[in-house]
Amino acid sequence: MIAVGRDGAVDLGGEVASLRATLPRVTYRVAGRPAALAPTRLDGPPDGPWTAEDAHLRITLAARPAAAPGVDGTVLRLSVTVVGDRPVRLDDATLLATGGPGGLRLGAGPASWSLYRNGWNSWSNARAFTFDEADGDPWLFAIADTTLDPETPRRREPGRFRSELVTALADREGSGGLVLGFVGGARCLSVVDVAAEVPGGALPHDDPGPGRLVELSATCRFDGTTVDPGATTTTEDLLVADGPDPVGLLEGWAAALGAAQSARVPARPPHGWCSWYYHYAKVTEADVRRALAAADGVAADVPLGYVMVDDGHQQAIGDWLATNHKFPSGMAALAADIRATGRDAGIWIAPFLVDPDSDVARAHPDWLLRDEAGEPVTALWNQIWNLRKRQQVLDCTRPDVVAHLEEVARTLARDWGYRVLKLDFCFAAALPGVRHDPGRTRAQALRAGLDAVRRGAGDDAVLIGCGLPLGPAVGVVDAMRIGTDVAPAWGGKVTRWAFSDQGGISTRIAMRNTLTRAFLHGHLWSNDPDCVMVRTDRTRLTEAEVRFLVAAVGLTDGMVVSSDRLDKVPPERLDLLRLCHELSGGRCRVVDLFAGPEPETVVSVKADEVLWGRFHWGDAPTAVSVDLDGPHWDGLGLARPTQVVEAFTGATLPVDGTRVDLGVLDPHDVRVLRLPR
Repeated sequence: MIAVGRDGAVDLGGEVASLRATLPRVTYRVAGRPAALAPTRLDGPPDGPWTAEDAHLRITLAARPAAAPGVDGTVLRLSVTVVGDRPVRLDDATLLATGGPGGLRLGAGPASWSLYRNGWNSWSNARAFTFDEADGDPWLFAIADTTLDPETPRRREPGRFRSELVTALADREGSGGLVLGFVGGARCLSVVDVAAEVPGGALPHDDPGPGRLVELSATCRFDGTTVDPGATTTTEDLLVADGPDPVGLLEGWAAALGAAQSARVPARPPHGWCSWYYHYAKVTEADVRRALAAADGVAADVPLGYVMVDDGHQQAIGDWLATNHKFPSGMAALAADIRATGRDAGIWIAPFLVDPDSDVARAHPDWLLRDEAGEPVTALWNQIWNLRKRQQVLDCTRPDVVAHLEEVARTLARDWGYRVLKLDFCFAAALPGVRHDPGRTRAQALRAGLDAVRRGAGDDAVLIGCGLPLGPAVGVVDAMRIGTDVAPAWGGKVTRWAFSDQGGISTRIAMRNTLTRAFLHGHLWSNDPDCVMVRTDRTRLTEAEVRFLVAAVGLTDGMVVSSDRLDKVPPERLDLLRLCHELSGGRCRVVDLFAGPEPETVVSVKADEVLWGRFHWGDAPTAVSVDLDGPHWDGLGLARPTQVVEAFTGATLPVDGTRVDLGVLDPHDVRVLRLPR
């Protein structure tokens, strides 16, 4: 329910949660001078729309009931019209801002809340926090460069959180939750800020009292785009909904976003083989042909719908149609040979990056995104590509750059025959800079580049996003990486410190995101949790960690992709790869998403069985049992079993009432119970 109070502020009320005194605000610049329209009241009829105005802008807030399945809430939209006679540069438009005592009613207050914080792109951290925790940006530049939006930094202060695109609050005492998520991402990048004072916290505040909300705001970033006199622009829509099931609220938001942007969701996730995690940049044509032979031999019954040549085929970053000496037959001939086996051919590119020494950068310096000083914007440093120089970025608001991207994709997909394209490091196109078209936001620039690739590749091509901000990609990509890179190692304490436990190359962090972003799957795209490593050579993963990887990927029903030398994988490990495929195909729910930073319980509902996964994240052997009880069990419609079968061992385990003793689990191990329907 939404209404305007006597004070002219908007109130959002629900059965579980309510927001009071929520007011929009817009920051902007006129002739270089910063200004803000921050009304203390809105005018309009009780059911809206509501307006406020100053000498330069008029804002209009409109509301409508949410149409997402299973979600009872309100969708807000803010329109901004330039009413003065001079152009305005829009910075931020906040649709909802509240705080102080009574700003948000949910359960017993912040001391009992958990907050879901979503990161900016594919590799960014996503997990639940409690309000006595602090969340800050990683300190290592290599992680910061590739996981953070430089325009939305976070501060390491207890109780202060910034979530990209969506957040949800859950009352850990069971009263329900609240979701605030933008139902659109192709127009603006967006953030939700939440701050609260809890006992032991250290937030600056005007005496809000312990356990009270300090700030809650939801903001679209317009990035200083120019809006001419008389023109109107709108924010992305914002869904505000409450209910008894916080995980269901996130699922409902994802369904609403997918519907709003016409998400491309394959009937089944694409499965295949990728060269990167065994051969890395040293991959050769011979390596790929060996993989093809293994796929037709020892692994003939393992579903490998495509074979992908990852990073290492190109002459330079940006010169995607110039092949290096390691592929003497040429990429078109290799694609034809892959397709002759009945599989699709896949290829890796980083479409919006260019190496300073590439032919593209040298021939077209005007194509580069530049900063305020006129210098090329750089995205990252990768010593594999160029030991001395950082990678530069294409300006995707230029028509000639768009034409170039479209032609590259057309050549790769239609002329050469690579129908699966992995698009990597895509965040580069959304970095801050001075663009050819000053009227486009960073999200619109990125979307223009993605749309160009889609047009060139064709509607039937499979596009896999990677290193990509989530919102602008919905409706373009068929699959999306939702975590960092896996590695042939779990990732110990030193790795956690170096990566600030947020990114880098780490199987542990990758699998955490696999669970914490599982609700995106099937609504926005097919989730890509990264490759399943089952090999015994060139790896430090234990058998338990391999099982963990297999279970996390299988139970969440994401893409199953191998990157091993399949001709060297022992038969019992190939069985694990087959089991990963066997476990997939269900409707997944991470039931304890809000219980802590690392979810432990995943339930996957299939046509003939329910799979119950219990993950052990600890670094020491631990006796573990599960209780087949609670609201998540009640929704499965299953009879109480007297015994269950464990998927990895085939062992039959007795059920004592509702409890199953799983024995002692090794560090980073898992058990998966099969429950017949």
